[in-house]
This record gives sequence, structure tokens and C-alpha cells, in this order.
Amino acid sequence: MNLENELLGIVPRSDLAAQHAASSRAASDDRQELLAQIRRLTQERDAWRERWKALWKAHND
Repeated sequence: MNLENELLGIVPRSDLAAQHAASSRAASDDRQELLAQIRRLTQERDAWRERWKALWKAHND
């Protein structure tokens, strides 16, 4: 990028494309991490639900 363009805030298209690609990858990584957390929390919830069912059943027997 030449100094004039830099001073005017003009960014070459290739730089914008690279920034967009990096941003998209980061967003995708964030989504994957959130989905993994949701799966883990869902499994934990289901395990607790089964424990409570067993306790309730034992209490009522």
C-alpha cells in the first residue's frame, strides 16, 4: 500500500479479502466452540435429569 492510499484510508481489495477470510474463520471457530459447549451442557443436564429420576423413584418406592 502506498503512503497516499494509506493516509486516505484506502485499503487494497486483497487486504480486505484477507481480513474478511480471517474474520469468517474466527466466527466459524466461535460457532464450533459454542456448539461443543451446548452439546456438553446438554449431556450434563440429561445426566442430572437421570440422577433425579432415580432419586425420585427410590424415594417413592
